[in-house]
Amino acid sequence: MYSTLSIIIKGGVNKCGNNFRFKKNFNVTYINKHKSVYAVKDVSFEIYKGDSLGIVGESGSGKSTLAMGVLKLLPKDGAQISGIANFF
Repeated sequence: MYSTLSIIIKGGVNKCGNNFRFKKNFNVTYINKHKSVYAVKDVSFEIYKGDSLGIVGESGSGKSTLAMGVLKLLPKDGAQISGIANFF
């Protein structure tokens, strides 16, 4: 069963300005001795200077995992992160 995760980006008039942040095909997989579980799969978003980002979803849909993965706060021995990230 999959939960729905929505990403809402609002604001930002200057799409060519500084502080462009981009995540493409971002994935987080939790790993233990017995199995691997996709917590976040193929999430892509762009944030520009002046934008706000809202993440909305059901309980267990991956909101906290997405945020912690983007900020590189997940334990390296228990989570595998993949995708493209550019921070300027």
